[in-house]
Amino acid sequence: MNINWKVRLTNPMWWISLISVILMPIFSYMGITGEMLTSWDKVGAMFQAFISTPYLIFMVVMAVLQFLGINTDPTTKGIKDSERAMTYSQRS
Repeated sequence: MNINWKVRLTNPMWWISLISVILMPIFSYMGITGEMLTSWDKVGAMFQAFISTPYLIFMVVMAVLQFLGINTDPTTKGIKDSERAMTYSQRS
């Protein structure tokens, strides 16, 4: 994959999107709301329930793969950035 990761990884919106993609299947499957995550003990219990549920791990992996597919450059063939995008040194 010829992708300009330096620019993507420094983009805060990329990270917010990735974190959302990971958390949404977990929260949906477990029926979690923000009110339920009021202590670190509850967050730890949620994480323990997550890693003990193979279906949920599979759903998160699929969501991350979908996220990476959405982030591909639609002006190029395959999974890569255009030559122009590879020359960027910062996000626009």
